Amino acid sequence: MPRQIKSMAPGGGNLSENDEPRGLPWLASELQFEFYLGKLSEGDRLPSVRKLAQQLQISPTTALDLYKRLEAEGLVEGKERSGTFFKQAGLSGDRTARECAVFELLLATARRVALLGTSPREFAGLLLRLTGAEPRTDFRFGFLSYRESYEIFTKELYSRLQFEVPTDLLIPGPAAEPQVLEHLIRCRPLRCLITTFLHAAQAVRLARRFNLGLVLLRLDSSAASIFEPPETGKRYLVMRDADCARAMRAVICRTCVRRGRPCSEKACADPESILGGAPVSLSCERVRVASLADEEALRDIENETNEIFASPLIAEQLRVRYGTTKTVVPLPTALSGQTIEDIYFEYLFGPPRSRAGDALSAENSMRAGRLSAATVASATSGKTRTWIQGSSGH
Repeated sequence: MPRQIKSMAPGGGNLSENDEPRGLPWLASELQFEFYLGKLSEGDRLPSVRKLAQQLQISPTTALDLYKRLEAEGLVEGKERSGTFFKQAGLSGDRTARECAVFELLLATARRVALLGTSPREFAGLLLRLTGAEPRTDFRFGFLSYRESYEIFTKELYSRLQFEVPTDLLIPGPAAEPQVLEHLIRCRPLRCLITTFLHAAQAVRLARRFNLGLVLLRLDSSAASIFEPPETGKRYLVMRDADCARAMRAVICRTCVRRGRPCSEKACADPESILGGAPVSLSCERVRVASLADEEALRDIENETNEIFASPLIAEQLRVRYGTTKTVVPLPTALSGQTIEDIYFEYLFGPPRSRAGDALSAENSMRAGRLSAATVASATSGKTRTWIQGSSGH
């Protein structure tokens, strides 16, 4: 059921005169962030132009321009005499009426068949036998995130779908972008990107350049709750990898700021700095995050708490380490039903890649100094190669 979103300012009120101006990248990121945590849904009505201007301490003209630019980005939809509404984040292009009707019919049929005890795999097999068709072999997803997040995501996706969806890991950030570009050019079956709000700007740019589908992940309420600031005390989390530990700290601090409860540490007021790679503490007033290799931080956590939230990839390892002296709780990782349906939809209706578009992107990237002439030549010759192993069976 669509809702009325009352405020886009942190804490649900208005910015003060001392706050920094909030422009298009900030507002787009806020919408994607609230979508990721399940606080914003497609069709939700956003504040009016006048209220947005008041909340962000900007002029009505600037607020109207923000909404128009967000509409051009595909994040909102303006309806005359009705207002501005949030669009389903991450989906590139419009779904046709035929595709939506077929998709809803498939979902409804799958649900009815499941009630009779038939798994999705068995249902797919029956459809293939009925039509004589073959499974898709020309489609792969690219997951733009860190290795640990990728492994958690593919396990969760398999548990929900009960069949493997071929997915390649694409490392985010400027340093790895040349390898990502090379992979996107050479791996023609890769036809849709999946990512979180943390890397949405990079994913949107890549999806447009290569004419790919795009799905932004959305957590269900149980998984999103771990990011909400604790009412009292401190929350302790242990991740396997250092980059994922930084991401967890950044998301929690971002949530604290968004809920109007930032702590006094400088990094908490600027969550983006936590992801920047500069030395920064992963501890603040409300959360302490450690990676498995950080023995000093792990010892501090051991001395401060009896309850530890852990990446599901290492929860059992920590249980063995602590025995009965600590309670180790695996982090909830459930994706929302909407995200699963978005992935299904892209897998069924994802548009074909254009070789002409691949060649143009390769040549433009070479001119910008990001790719070699050899890579461009192979991109136009039809050769494919993956630079990181895709997901395998579970």
